[in-house]
Amino acid sequence: MVYNMTLKALDPYKTQMISPDELILDAKNPRLYNGKSFNDNADPHELVKALSDTADLEELIKSITENGYMSIEPLIVMKKGDKYVVLEGNRRLAAIKLLTESGLAQKCRVVVPKVLEPQVIESLKEVAVYLVKKESEARSFIGFKHVNGPHKWDSFAKAQFAYKWFVNERATGLTIDDITKKLGDSNNTVRSIVSAMFVLEQAKNQEIYDIHTDRMSPKFSFSHLYTALNRSEYKDFLGLERDWNVTLKDNPVPVQNFDKLKDVLTGLYGYKKDKRASLISSQNPDLKYFGEVLANETSYEAFKSGVESLSELYKQAGDPLQHIKDAFLEINKQLDTISSVLDRTDSLDDTTKNYIEQFKKKVSKVQFQLQSIEG
Repeated sequence: MVYNMTLKALDPYKTQMISPDELILDAKNPRLYNGKSFNDNADPHELVKALSDTADLEELIKSITENGYMSIEPLIVMKKGDKYVVLEGNRRLAAIKLLTESGLAQKCRVVVPKVLEPQVIESLKEVAVYLVKKESEARSFIGFKHVNGPHKWDSFAKAQFAYKWFVNERATGLTIDDITKKLGDSNNTVRSIVSAMFVLEQAKNQEIYDIHTDRMSPKFSFSHLYTALNRSEYKDFLGLERDWNVTLKDNPVPVQNFDKLKDVLTGLYGYKKDKRASLISSQNPDLKYFGEVLANETSYEAFKSGVESLSELYKQAGDPLQHIKDAFLEINKQLDTISSVLDRTDSLDDTTKNYIEQFKKKVSKVQFQLQSIEG
Protein backbone atom coordinates (compact mmCIF):
# COMPACT_ATOMS: atom_id res chain seq x y z
CA MET A 1 0.00 0.00 0.00
CA VAL A 2 1.08 3.59 -0.66
CA TYR A 3 0.97 6.08 2.22
CA ASN A 4 -1.22 9.14 1.77
CA MET A 5 0.42 12.55 2.06
CA THR A 6 -2.69 14.26 3.43
CA LEU A 7 -4.64 12.84 6.34
CA LYS A 8 -8.30 12.32 5.55
CA ALA A 9 -10.54 14.56 7.65
CA LEU A 10 -13.03 12.67 9.78
CA ASP A 11 -16.07 13.93 11.64
CA PRO A 12 -16.10 13.08 15.35
CA TYR A 13 -18.64 10.64 16.75
CA LYS A 14 -19.56 9.18 13.37
CA THR A 15 -18.76 5.90 11.64
CA GLN A 16 -16.78 6.59 8.44
CA MET A 17 -14.56 4.70 6.00
CA ILE A 18 -10.81 5.28 5.79
CA SER A 19 -7.70 3.62 4.35
CA PRO A 20 -5.76 1.46 6.86
CA ASP A 21 -2.64 3.35 5.71
CA GLU A 22 -3.85 6.30 7.78
CA LEU A 23 -4.15 4.22 10.94
CA ILE A 24 -1.47 3.30 13.47
CA LEU A 25 -1.44 0.86 16.36
CA ASP A 26 -1.70 2.11 19.93
CA ALA A 27 1.72 1.61 21.55
CA LYS A 28 0.01 1.63 24.96
CA ASN A 29 -2.43 -1.16 24.10
CA PRO A 30 -2.46 -3.72 26.96
CA ARG A 31 -2.31 -6.61 24.49
CA LEU A 32 1.16 -5.52 23.39
CA TYR A 33 2.93 -6.74 26.53
CA ASN A 34 5.38 -9.49 25.54
CA GLY A 35 8.24 -8.92 27.94
CA LYS A 36 9.08 -5.40 26.79
CA SER A 37 7.38 -2.03 27.00
CA PHE A 38 6.71 0.35 24.11
CA ASN A 39 6.45 4.12 23.81
CA ASP A 40 4.94 6.43 21.21
CA ASN A 41 8.13 6.32 19.13
CA ALA A 42 8.10 2.54 18.81
CA ASP A 43 8.67 1.00 15.37
CA PRO A 44 5.19 0.23 13.92
CA HIS A 45 6.47 -3.12 12.68
CA GLU A 46 7.63 -3.98 16.21
CA LEU A 47 4.11 -3.31 17.46
CA VAL A 48 2.63 -5.63 14.84
CA LYS A 49 5.22 -8.28 15.79
CA ALA A 50 4.30 -7.93 19.48
CA LEU A 51 0.61 -8.35 18.71
CA SER A 52 1.28 -11.35 16.50
CA ASP A 53 3.18 -12.93 19.42
CA THR A 54 0.50 -12.29 22.04
CA ALA A 55 -2.91 -11.91 20.43
CA ASP A 56 -3.25 -15.07 18.29
CA LEU A 57 -3.88 -13.45 14.93
CA GLU A 58 -3.91 -16.64 12.85
CA GLU A 59 -7.64 -17.33 13.18
CA LEU A 60 -8.50 -13.71 12.34
CA ILE A 61 -6.19 -13.70 9.31
CA LYS A 62 -7.71 -16.95 8.09
CA SER A 63 -11.22 -15.50 8.40
CA ILE A 64 -10.28 -12.36 6.46
CA THR A 65 -8.56 -14.29 3.65
CA GLU A 66 -11.57 -16.57 3.26
CA ASN A 67 -14.39 -14.04 3.68
CA GLY A 68 -12.86 -10.62 3.20
CA TYR A 69 -12.75 -7.91 5.88
CA MET A 70 -16.20 -7.03 7.18
CA SER A 71 -16.55 -3.61 8.81
CA ILE A 72 -19.39 -4.63 11.08
CA GLU A 73 -17.84 -3.06 14.18
CA PRO A 74 -15.84 0.15 13.55
CA LEU A 75 -12.35 0.64 14.90
CA ILE A 76 -12.32 3.37 17.53
CA VAL A 77 -9.70 5.99 16.63
CA MET A 78 -8.29 9.28 17.86
CA LYS A 79 -6.26 11.81 15.86
CA LYS A 80 -2.57 11.79 16.70
CA GLY A 81 -0.24 13.95 14.60
CA ASP A 82 -0.52 12.98 10.94
CA LYS A 83 -2.28 9.66 11.67
CA TYR A 84 -5.23 8.22 13.53
CA VAL A 85 -4.26 5.95 16.43
CA VAL A 86 -6.50 2.93 16.96
CA LEU A 87 -7.72 2.78 20.56
CA GLU A 88 -9.94 -0.24 20.00
CA GLY A 89 -9.37 -2.78 17.22
CA ASN A 90 -5.56 -3.09 17.27
CA ARG A 91 -5.78 -6.83 16.67
CA ARG A 92 -7.86 -6.30 13.53
CA LEU A 93 -5.55 -3.55 12.25
CA ALA A 94 -2.48 -5.75 12.82
CA ALA A 95 -4.09 -8.54 10.79
CA ILE A 96 -4.87 -6.10 7.96
CA LYS A 97 -1.30 -4.79 7.90
CA LEU A 98 0.12 -8.33 7.86
CA LEU A 99 -2.02 -9.08 4.80
CA THR A 100 -1.32 -5.85 2.92
CA GLU A 101 2.18 -4.59 3.78
CA SER A 102 4.84 -6.34 1.72
CA GLY A 103 7.39 -8.31 3.76
CA LEU A 104 5.77 -7.59 7.11
CA ALA A 105 4.34 -11.09 7.61
CA GLN A 106 7.71 -12.67 6.91
CA LYS A 107 9.41 -10.28 9.33
CA CYS A 108 6.86 -11.18 12.02
CA ARG A 109 7.03 -14.89 11.15
CA VAL A 110 3.33 -15.07 10.44
CA VAL A 111 2.02 -17.29 7.66
CA VAL A 112 -0.28 -15.48 5.20
CA PRO A 113 -1.43 -16.45 1.70
CA LYS A 114 0.92 -15.37 -1.09
CA VAL A 115 -2.02 -14.26 -3.22
CA LEU A 116 -5.32 -12.76 -2.04
CA GLU A 117 -8.58 -13.02 -3.92
CA PRO A 118 -9.62 -9.75 -5.66
CA GLN A 119 -12.70 -9.36 -3.43
CA VAL A 120 -10.52 -9.72 -0.33
CA ILE A 121 -8.11 -7.04 -1.59
CA GLU A 122 -11.05 -4.74 -2.28
CA SER A 123 -12.44 -5.26 1.26
CA LEU A 124 -9.11 -4.13 2.76
CA LYS A 125 -8.87 -0.81 0.92
CA GLU A 126 -11.06 1.00 3.47
CA VAL A 127 -12.28 0.09 6.92
CA ALA A 128 -14.95 1.56 9.18
CA VAL A 129 -13.74 3.77 12.03
CA TYR A 130 -15.39 5.85 14.75
CA LEU A 131 -13.53 9.02 15.75
CA VAL A 132 -13.38 10.22 19.37
CA LYS A 133 -11.67 13.40 20.56
CA LYS A 134 -10.24 12.01 23.80
CA GLU A 135 -9.06 8.60 24.96
CA SER A 136 -11.35 8.81 27.98
CA GLU A 137 -14.39 8.78 25.69
CA ALA A 138 -13.57 5.25 24.60
CA ARG A 139 -12.45 3.74 27.91
CA SER A 140 -15.79 2.41 29.20
CA PHE A 141 -16.57 0.57 25.98
CA ILE A 142 -13.05 -0.84 25.59
CA GLY A 143 -12.86 -1.89 29.23
CA PHE A 144 -16.18 -3.71 29.28
CA LYS A 145 -15.44 -5.51 26.02
CA HIS A 146 -12.07 -6.82 27.17
CA VAL A 147 -12.70 -7.41 30.87
CA ASN A 148 -15.98 -9.29 30.81
CA GLY A 149 -17.02 -9.07 27.17
CA PRO A 150 -16.37 -11.39 24.23
CA HIS A 151 -12.68 -10.53 23.74
CA LYS A 152 -11.15 -10.84 27.21
CA TRP A 153 -7.66 -9.67 28.08
CA ASP A 154 -5.46 -11.56 30.52
CA SER A 155 -5.22 -10.25 34.07
CA PHE A 156 -2.12 -8.12 33.45
CA ALA A 157 -3.67 -6.41 30.42
CA LYS A 158 -6.80 -5.68 32.48
CA ALA A 159 -4.66 -4.33 35.32
CA GLN A 160 -2.70 -1.95 33.07
CA PHE A 161 -5.89 -0.62 31.52
CA ALA A 162 -7.68 -0.06 34.84
CA TYR A 163 -4.56 1.37 36.51
CA LYS A 164 -3.92 3.94 33.76
CA TRP A 165 -7.57 4.88 33.74
CA PHE A 166 -7.61 5.42 37.51
CA VAL A 167 -4.30 7.35 37.62
CA ASN A 168 -5.26 9.60 34.70
CA GLU A 169 -8.68 10.55 36.08
CA ARG A 170 -8.53 10.20 39.88
CA ALA A 171 -7.92 13.95 40.19
CA THR A 172 -11.36 14.49 38.68
CA GLY A 173 -12.97 12.31 41.36
CA LEU A 174 -12.89 8.94 39.56
CA THR A 175 -12.95 6.01 42.00
CA ILE A 176 -12.36 2.28 41.73
CA ASP A 177 -16.09 1.85 42.26
CA ASP A 178 -16.71 3.96 39.14
CA ILE A 179 -14.32 1.86 37.08
CA THR A 180 -15.81 -1.36 38.45
CA LYS A 181 -19.30 -0.36 37.39
CA LYS A 182 -18.15 0.58 33.90
CA LEU A 183 -16.09 -2.58 33.44
CA GLY A 184 -18.76 -4.91 34.79
CA ASP A 185 -16.26 -6.70 37.04
CA SER A 186 -16.19 -7.20 40.82
CA ASN A 187 -14.86 -4.44 43.05
CA ASN A 188 -12.44 -6.78 44.84
CA THR A 189 -10.94 -8.03 41.59
CA VAL A 190 -10.36 -4.56 40.14
CA ARG A 191 -8.99 -3.26 43.45
CA SER A 192 -6.59 -6.22 43.74
CA ILE A 193 -5.11 -5.88 40.27
CA VAL A 194 -4.88 -2.08 40.40
CA SER A 195 -3.20 -2.07 43.82
CA ALA A 196 -0.68 -4.62 42.54
CA MET A 197 0.05 -2.29 39.63
CA PHE A 198 0.91 0.48 42.11
CA VAL A 199 3.54 -1.84 43.60
CA LEU A 200 4.94 -2.80 40.19
CA GLU A 201 5.12 0.81 39.07
CA GLN A 202 6.87 1.81 42.29
CA ALA A 203 9.42 -0.98 41.84
CA LYS A 204 10.10 0.16 38.27
CA ASN A 205 10.18 3.92 38.94
CA GLN A 206 12.44 3.55 41.97
CA GLU A 207 14.74 1.22 39.99
CA ILE A 208 14.14 -1.60 42.46
CA TYR A 209 12.91 -4.18 39.98
CA ASP A 210 11.61 -3.95 36.41
CA ILE A 211 9.32 -6.84 35.55
CA HIS A 212 10.10 -6.37 31.84
CA THR A 213 13.88 -6.70 32.12
CA ASP A 214 14.74 -8.25 35.48
CA ARG A 215 12.58 -11.35 35.71
CA MET A 216 13.91 -14.82 34.82
CA SER A 217 10.53 -16.44 34.22
CA PRO A 218 9.72 -16.47 30.47
CA LYS A 219 6.05 -15.97 31.25
CA PHE A 220 4.86 -13.21 33.55
CA SER A 221 2.27 -14.64 35.94
CA PHE A 222 0.72 -11.44 37.26
CA SER A 223 -1.70 -13.41 39.45
CA HIS A 224 1.26 -14.48 41.63
CA LEU A 225 1.77 -10.87 42.70
CA TYR A 226 -1.79 -9.71 43.29
CA THR A 227 -2.62 -12.96 45.09
CA ALA A 228 0.46 -12.62 47.30
CA LEU A 229 -0.37 -9.00 48.14
CA ASN A 230 -3.73 -10.14 49.50
CA ARG A 231 -1.98 -12.42 52.01
CA SER A 232 -1.15 -10.99 55.44
CA GLU A 233 2.42 -12.34 55.56
CA TYR A 234 3.39 -10.43 52.40
CA LYS A 235 1.60 -7.23 53.46
CA ASP A 236 3.27 -7.30 56.89
CA PHE A 237 6.67 -8.10 55.36
CA LEU A 238 6.48 -5.12 52.99
CA GLY A 239 5.05 -2.78 55.63
CA LEU A 240 1.92 -1.97 53.66
CA GLU A 241 -0.70 0.05 55.49
CA ARG A 242 -3.81 -1.80 56.64
CA ASP A 243 -6.04 -0.02 54.10
CA TRP A 244 -3.42 0.33 51.37
CA ASN A 245 -5.56 -1.27 48.66
CA VAL A 246 -8.49 0.98 49.61
CA THR A 247 -6.68 4.32 49.60
CA LEU A 248 -4.57 3.40 46.53
CA LYS A 249 -1.74 5.88 46.96
CA ASP A 250 1.41 6.10 44.87
CA ASN A 251 4.48 4.31 46.28
CA PRO A 252 2.70 2.12 48.85
CA VAL A 253 5.88 0.33 50.03
CA PRO A 254 7.89 2.37 52.60
CA VAL A 255 11.43 3.41 51.59
CA GLN A 256 13.00 1.28 54.32
CA ASN A 257 11.47 -1.84 52.75
CA PHE A 258 12.74 -1.37 49.20
CA ASP A 259 15.17 -4.28 49.58
CA LYS A 260 12.33 -6.45 50.82
CA LEU A 261 10.23 -5.51 47.80
CA LYS A 262 13.06 -6.61 45.52
CA ASP A 263 13.30 -9.89 47.45
CA VAL A 264 9.57 -10.55 47.07
CA LEU A 265 9.68 -9.94 43.31
CA THR A 266 12.86 -12.00 43.00
CA GLY A 267 11.20 -14.91 44.79
CA LEU A 268 8.11 -14.66 42.61
CA TYR A 269 9.78 -14.11 39.23
CA GLY A 270 13.53 -14.67 39.61
CA TYR A 271 16.28 -12.11 38.99
CA LYS A 272 18.14 -12.14 35.68
CA LYS A 273 21.25 -10.25 36.79
CA ASP A 274 21.98 -12.85 39.46
CA LYS A 275 20.72 -15.74 37.28
CA ARG A 276 18.34 -16.58 40.08
CA ALA A 277 15.25 -18.61 39.23
CA SER A 278 11.75 -18.06 40.56
CA LEU A 279 10.78 -20.07 43.63
CA ILE A 280 7.18 -20.44 42.47
CA SER A 281 6.31 -23.54 40.46
CA SER A 282 2.60 -23.52 41.23
CA GLN A 283 0.61 -20.79 42.94
CA ASN A 284 -0.85 -23.22 45.45
CA PRO A 285 0.88 -23.99 47.80
CA ASP A 286 4.10 -22.21 46.78
CA LEU A 287 2.82 -18.67 47.48
CA LYS A 288 1.84 -19.73 50.99
CA TYR A 289 5.21 -21.40 51.56
CA PHE A 290 7.21 -18.42 50.28
CA GLY A 291 5.16 -16.06 52.45
CA GLU A 292 6.07 -18.12 55.52
CA VAL A 293 9.73 -18.09 54.45
CA LEU A 294 9.66 -14.29 54.36
CA ALA A 295 7.97 -14.10 57.77
CA ASN A 296 10.65 -16.27 59.44
CA GLU A 297 13.99 -14.60 60.19
CA THR A 298 16.07 -17.77 59.78
CA SER A 299 14.52 -18.89 56.50
CA TYR A 300 14.54 -15.33 55.11
CA GLU A 301 18.28 -15.02 55.78
CA ALA A 302 18.79 -18.37 54.06
CA PHE A 303 16.87 -17.05 51.05
CA LYS A 304 18.99 -13.89 50.95
CA SER A 305 22.15 -15.99 51.15
CA GLY A 306 21.19 -17.73 47.92
CA VAL A 307 19.29 -20.89 48.84
CA GLU A 308 17.05 -21.54 45.83
CA SER A 309 15.04 -24.56 46.96
CA LEU A 310 11.65 -23.50 48.30
CA SER A 311 11.17 -26.86 50.02
CA GLU A 312 14.48 -26.44 51.88
CA LEU A 313 13.62 -22.88 52.87
CA TYR A 314 10.13 -23.86 53.99
CA LYS A 315 11.52 -26.49 56.35
CA GLN A 316 13.08 -23.63 58.34
CA ALA A 317 9.86 -21.61 58.43
CA GLY A 318 6.30 -21.96 59.57
CA ASP A 319 4.73 -24.00 62.35
CA PRO A 320 6.94 -27.01 63.26
CA LEU A 321 3.88 -29.06 64.25
CA GLN A 322 2.34 -28.46 60.83
CA HIS A 323 5.52 -29.66 59.15
CA ILE A 324 5.42 -32.80 61.31
CA LYS A 325 1.76 -33.44 60.49
CA ASP A 326 2.35 -32.95 56.76
CA ALA A 327 5.37 -35.27 56.81
CA PHE A 328 3.56 -38.03 58.74
CA LEU A 329 0.62 -37.76 56.35
CA GLU A 330 2.97 -38.36 53.41
CA ILE A 331 4.83 -41.15 55.25
CA ASN A 332 1.57 -42.96 55.99
CA LYS A 333 0.63 -42.80 52.31
CA GLN A 334 3.99 -44.26 51.31
CA LEU A 335 3.75 -46.99 53.97
CA ASP A 336 0.34 -48.00 52.59
CA THR A 337 1.96 -48.33 49.16
CA ILE A 338 4.84 -50.40 50.55
CA SER A 339 2.45 -52.68 52.44
CA SER A 340 0.29 -53.37 49.39
CA VAL A 341 3.34 -54.13 47.22
CA LEU A 342 4.94 -56.38 49.87
CA ASP A 343 1.90 -58.63 49.66
CA ARG A 344 2.93 -59.40 46.07
CA THR A 345 6.66 -59.82 46.80
CA ASP A 346 8.37 -63.15 47.58
CA SER A 347 11.95 -61.95 48.01
CA LEU A 348 14.07 -58.80 48.48
CA ASP A 349 17.29 -57.82 46.71
CA ASP A 350 20.30 -56.28 48.47
CA THR A 351 19.46 -52.71 47.46
CA THR A 352 15.96 -52.97 48.90
CA LYS A 353 17.34 -54.51 52.11
CA ASN A 354 19.75 -51.58 52.41
CA TYR A 355 16.85 -49.11 52.06
CA ILE A 356 14.95 -50.99 54.77
CA GLU A 357 17.90 -50.79 57.20
CA GLN A 358 18.21 -47.04 56.61
CA PHE A 359 14.49 -46.68 57.24
CA LYS A 360 14.69 -48.62 60.52
CA LYS A 361 17.53 -46.41 61.79
CA LYS A 362 15.57 -43.25 60.99
CA VAL A 363 12.45 -44.67 62.65
CA SER A 364 14.50 -45.42 65.81
CA LYS A 365 15.83 -41.85 65.84
CA VAL A 366 12.34 -40.35 65.43
CA GLN A 367 10.97 -42.64 68.17
CA PHE A 368 13.71 -41.45 70.54
CA GLN A 369 12.89 -37.80 69.72
CA LEU A 370 9.16 -38.40 70.27
CA GLN A 371 9.81 -40.07 73.62
CA SER A 372 11.92 -37.08 74.70
CA ILE A 373 9.08 -34.70 73.85
CA GLU A 374 6.43 -36.81 75.52
CA GLY A 375 8.59 -37.16 78.64
